[in-house]
Amino acid sequence: MTNGKVWNALAQEYDNQYHAVMDWRLGYSVVENLLEEIGGKRILDYGCGSGKFSRRLRDLGSLVTAVDVSENAINRARERDRSNIDYKVIENDDLSFLDEKSVDKAVAAFVFCTMQQDAQIRNIAQQIHGKLSPDGYFIVLEPHPDSLGYNFVSMKRERPEEVKSGTPIKVQLTGMDTPFYDYWRSKDDYVRILNDVGFEVDVIKEPVVENCPHETFWRDERIQPPLLVVRAKKVLPT
Repeated sequence: MTNGKVWNALAQEYDNQYHAVMDWRLGYSVVENLLEEIGGKRILDYGCGSGKFSRRLRDLGSLVTAVDVSENAINRARERDRSNIDYKVIENDDLSFLDEKSVDKAVAAFVFCTMQQDAQIRNIAQQIHGKLSPDGYFIVLEPHPDSLGYNFVSMKRERPEEVKSGTPIKVQLTGMDTPFYDYWRSKDDYVRILNDVGFEVDVIKEPVVENCPHETFWRDERIQPPLLVVRAKKVLPT
């Protein structure tokens, strides 16, 4: 199945049943901090799903364009709240509807892990590079490559006997009945792809839960980062 077909099938279950507390505390909140000032800024949310983070970005004052390959996910986003967010279904990862240098900052959360081929990720990252303003940032949020086999409050990714770039990983998200597969990459893989298309990685975050003894629901998040956040700045040719 293509990415669009997979997430068309999973969109309702993901939106209604997935318990995403870990994603918000250790993922999206970190992305927010790395975006810095976004009031009035033009933000591209690539792979927005049902628009949860798009709505958060809008509420923080940004001008959001939110895209996804899943028509079902975009329909659910529009049904929930479409005010002041430009939602679009895209095909073949095509961002040609956006003008060059028309975006101040871009985010892709849990997107590249759904893609087995580096070439697909490189194509998307290269397009985003062209759409960003000269001082723009691109922030990528992904499952941590070292998270395999750990029990987290919101997910478990099985550990195969060996892994290399593109290895399928079975994933079970808390609250969802249907498991699915994503694809493994190392930190170096993400940095290399971003550098290849003209970005320069300036921040890598690997957050864990600290200083919250009263929050007894956390599991291995206290000892192993479940998520990886990478910020890359646009580099102009010299």
